[in-house]
Amino acid sequence: MFEDLGQKTQAIEAYIKSSDPAARFNAAFMLYEMGEWAKALREFEWLLARGELPINARRHLGECYEELGNYELAETHFRAGAAAMDHEGSIAMFGNFLRMRGRMEEAKAVFDDAEVRGFDVLFEYGCLLHDVGELEQALAKYLESNMLESHMNAALVLHDLGRDDESREQFLIAIDAGDDVAAEMYNDGKFFDDPSDE
Repeated sequence: MFEDLGQKTQAIEAYIKSSDPAARFNAAFMLYEMGEWAKALREFEWLLARGELPINARRHLGECYEELGNYELAETHFRAGAAAMDHEGSIAMFGNFLRMRGRMEEAKAVFDDAEVRGFDVLFEYGCLLHDVGELEQALAKYLESNMLESHMNAALVLHDLGRDDESREQFLIAIDAGDDVAAEMYNDGKFFDDPSDE
């Protein structure tokens, strides 16, 4: 859409000067994608104050607060987005937020109560189960989510379970799909004796 950063910056400046909520949301989201957390936060809050922030965008507001170190407000917005249960990304981010703070039972309840269980929720649920050592259940969630990252994580769980043939298979699926991290891990020799045999 924008050929260079200068054009993008000009567009953001124009959007911010507008009183149109759609324009302000464009500015907020562009700033969010650029990692300009404080600036994005200001725009998201402008929208929220006017009742114009979509509920599924509360996760973006929560992430801005999280990146800026205000975990209390981050949780408030992640929780609000997840409570609406209409967007799996909001549920996944809230559960992950809790998991990353060691609040495993709360995170598990978020995932268990989710009415929407798409690939984001399944993947994050798998991460939680993996963290607490419920490996078979984690594996099932990773495989069900079928995300690129889930194949590498499934490979790690299978390796931990001593099922190296299946682990290799999941690594190769991830590598074939273009997962460079999986390729690096597979080829570094930590998991299997000689990956070149495959």
